[in-house]
Parts: sequence; C-alpha cells; structure tokens
Amino acid sequence: MDKPDMTHSLTLPGHEQSWGAPEALTWRNPVASYGSGNAAPRDTEAAGRLASCRQLSTFLPGTGSPAVPKRQDTPCLERPGTELNATSWQTKPSDRFILKWIKVHLSARITPHLVPWQGLDPWMITLFSNSMGILAGLLAALGLPGTAGTVAALAQVLDGVDGQFARLTGRQSRGGAFWDSVLDRYGDGAMVIGLSVYLIRFPEPLPAGLLTLFGALAVIGSNLISYSSSRAEHLGIDVGPPTLASKGTRMSVMILCSWGTMLWQSAPLLAILYLVIHTQVVICQRLRRALESRQPL
Repeated sequence: MDKPDMTHSLTLPGHEQSWGAPEALTWRNPVASYGSGNAAPRDTEAAGRLASCRQLSTFLPGTGSPAVPKRQDTPCLERPGTELNATSWQTKPSDRFILKWIKVHLSARITPHLVPWQGLDPWMITLFSNSMGILAGLLAALGLPGTAGTVAALAQVLDGVDGQFARLTGRQSRGGAFWDSVLDRYGDGAMVIGLSVYLIRFPEPLPAGLLTLFGALAVIGSNLISYSSSRAEHLGIDVGPPTLASKGTRMSVMILCSWGTMLWQSAPLLAILYLVIHTQVVICQRLRRALESRQPL
C-alpha cells in the first residue's frame, strides 16, 4: 500500500507573496511522515526556517502546528532566509548583568502570551511600562515606597517585553529603539526623584538642600551612563568594559531599597548614595579613557 503524501505547502494570508513554486516552503509532518519524525524539507533554506519555527512554536501559545506560529507576521515565516531560534529573541547583544537575567527569566515568560494579540504594537508596551515607572516615582514621593518598589519591579519586567515582542513579530526598527531609550529616561529619573522627595518629606533628618543635591547628582549620573555609552559608540571611542551601573542594576537597587523601608524607613538613602557614587565614578573613568584615546575626528 502506498504511503500517503503528507507534504503541505504553507501560504501567508494577507501577504502579496505566496510560498509557492519555485520558492515553495514545504515540510513533512514529523508525526505522520513514515513514522520517523525526521523527515526534512525539500531545500536547505526552508529547513533552516522550519527549524527556527519549530523551536519558536514551543514558546507561542495557541500554535496550530509545529511549523506555523499563530501570528501571520512571525519573522521566521515572514521572509525567506530569516531565522529566529528559541532564545535569540529574549535579549539583545547590549543586555548584560541583571538586565539580561530579568529579560531571560521574567520578561520572556510574558512576551509569548502577547504575540497572538492582534492590534498590539511594541510602542504600546514601551509606553505602558514607562508609565508604570513614572507612577512608581509618584507613589514614592507620596510616601508609599513599598508600593512604589512593587510597581517599579513590574515596570522593569515589562521594559524587556517590548523588544522581545518586536523581535518575535518582526517589527524591530530604529524608531522603536529610539522610542524605548528616550522613554526609559523618564521612568528611571522619576524613581530617583520620587525617592529623593520621599527622603525630604518623611524620615531622613538630613538637610533638605543636601538631599536635593544628592538627588540631582543621582539623576545626572544615571542619565550620563546611558548618554556616554551611546556617544562613545557613535564616535568610536573605547570607554572600557560594560559597567555594572547600567539601568538594570540602578533600578534593582532602588526597588530593593524601596522594599527595605519595611525594615528601615531611610533605606532609599542607600540607593541615592549608591547612584551618586557609582555613576560619577564610572563617568570619571570614561572621561579619562576618552582623553587618553586622542583619536582624530
């Protein structure tokens, strides 16, 4: 008895190009195809795309088959030659230290559940997460640092979702990266200012002027970390290895110190002092390395 032909051709509804001959994207059902589960696509390029899709489908809820993610704009099927493995969507090359851990272990648990949502764009997630960051700063200023820490923690997790969502749906763009970087400064700065106001209004007996100075230096130093990294990259200047004073570390310190008010009301002072000292030290080191480089424009 002849074995049935289990070869299927995939087409993308809503796309002008169909996956027909001569660029047919075909695959053999790994369960029904000769009982081996190892049947390969008919061409090497399709094999690479389907391998990526099969890996990715384990992360996408509601997937109808191991080779077809639910969203039509998933990049592994959107254009020939594009591959996305099971982990590359979780982080970008610049993610390190605490921020990378948050994205891999926390953000990546949320993002796949958002992929099937039609009408959802990455910028919406960016706006929402940074709005939560600003809300956290307001809560801290109003004397609710514990609640502020929880809201800031949720905002930090969601901050990694927008980029993951963009990579999974093939909607990465320079504009989106710019949007994310700029709005991050609002959420970052709001938390620093909120904790500074909390210290001035409530528990800390230090002079208000001194606390204001600390808060200002913390905000300036935090922004200069990101700005100096971007500027050095644009000018091609080596300012040294990646720093631990990155956004993930800074925000994590503020969140932990906000929660620490349950044990000591002045715990946010530790976060402000950390931001003042660590960021300014890093900036001074970068200025020194930049001066030593003496590279012509």
